[in-house]
Amino acid sequence: MPHGQHRAGHQRGAQRRRPACRYRGHDIYCQWIIRGYPAGSQRGGILNERTAAMPDSRDLSQWLLDNERKAILPFKWALLFVTMIFYSWKSRWMLPSIPCFAVFNAYFLTLAGVSYLLLMRRVTVREAQAFCLGSFFLDIAFITALIYCDIRRIHALGLREMSDFYYFYFLLVMRGYSLSTSRRLNLAINLLIVLCFVASFSLAEDSFEFLLGGAFQFRLALLWLVIMMSWYIVDLINAQKDQLLATSERLMETRRLADLGEMAAVMAHEVNTPIGIISANAELALRQAGPDACAGEELRAIRDASQRCKRIVSALLSYAQPPSNLPAQPVNLGDACREVIGLAFPADGAPPRIHIDEQRDLPPALADPGALRQALMNVFLSARSAARGTDGLIETRIERLQEDARAPMARIIVNDNGPPMAPGEIERAFEPLFTRTHGGDRLGLAVARRLIESQGGRITAATRGDGRGSRVEVCLPLAPQIPQSGV
Repeated sequence: MPHGQHRAGHQRGAQRRRPACRYRGHDIYCQWIIRGYPAGSQRGGILNERTAAMPDSRDLSQWLLDNERKAILPFKWALLFVTMIFYSWKSRWMLPSIPCFAVFNAYFLTLAGVSYLLLMRRVTVREAQAFCLGSFFLDIAFITALIYCDIRRIHALGLREMSDFYYFYFLLVMRGYSLSTSRRLNLAINLLIVLCFVASFSLAEDSFEFLLGGAFQFRLALLWLVIMMSWYIVDLINAQKDQLLATSERLMETRRLADLGEMAAVMAHEVNTPIGIISANAELALRQAGPDACAGEELRAIRDASQRCKRIVSALLSYAQPPSNLPAQPVNLGDACREVIGLAFPADGAPPRIHIDEQRDLPPALADPGALRQALMNVFLSARSAARGTDGLIETRIERLQEDARAPMARIIVNDNGPPMAPGEIERAFEPLFTRTHGGDRLGLAVARRLIESQGGRITAATRGDGRGSRVEVCLPLAPQIPQSGV
């Protein structure tokens, strides 16, 4: 075969294997839908939104290297020259003592080596954090040694003054917060600075009486004040960063659902048509063949499979559509559960059996009735799928949640006696297209979660305490009660 034909045939084969997605970003979602991997699964080609929005450790290390090279390195050279000029001015431009000269010379040589490693990019990303911490500790040691030399110089002149070089500790405090946003690490760095500050004075003094002096205590209090102010500023920055991250997550979720909705619309158009034809033809063949036909079982399997495909597409459309913006209103949770159970379960007493326990005098919840019924329908259908069998039982408890009196909530507990969920399944129970080991709806709980959270509530899943089945809890805010005035 000629090379050109072979290559063209290979390309046609690749096109046949590729999902038919003709819009931006949807081949990823097609792989997600076809393979059945949840959002956030790296196998499905999609990273979790929060993981994608947050920088990983490699990105943070790269940022530390860039910050050390572009900002910290000029700061260190400026620190060296400013301290040299300041020390010369304090000593009236006389030659420094041998220890002081050794301190400046050691810092200069070390700084030259640091500059070479950074500018020539000899530090790898894996070594970035250790390198930056070592560079920071070098600055602390330099300032501490400088304070010690300056106090010795002052004592040699017969004076009892405090060194003014401790002001440079303030710069190191501010610089320490750029190394990490961890509170523990920042606290350890600040404690190290305070200990070095005290040690620099204690080594130069003959006794510890200087600790009781007003000048030393004032400088120590000022250093702690700078640390506390820096701590507050960093906390404020972290709070704004978390708020920005939450906004970014909402935007990414909106964009993802918009793409998924577009894909679901195309799927509904492209898939529902042939599925409808298959289902109609299977139903027609069943009627023509009669109940005793040999192919009746196969035709019913075709019809049931096509109807299941239609339900999957319908659930996908429900998940992709944004929740309704209808105003919330008081809803009786007991009536809503009984209405949904009457639609979801047969009335002939076939398994699974249903048991409802409702707390008396429970105020109505505040929710959109349509969205609430759809969410409860998905929850009960998921429980029905798990509790299949002759002894299937679904127990429902409706009660008031005793948490915060200022924000009262009601809770609907749905217990099934099917196989319990594994720990890994509990964490992924509300992810789209996730299927439990023992079966179940692949989109129902994901749709329920979106609908419940849109009503200001929350939904959780867990294994029952006795290990016999799973539990789903739906919490919704209660409607405000209008106090009745006396007559």
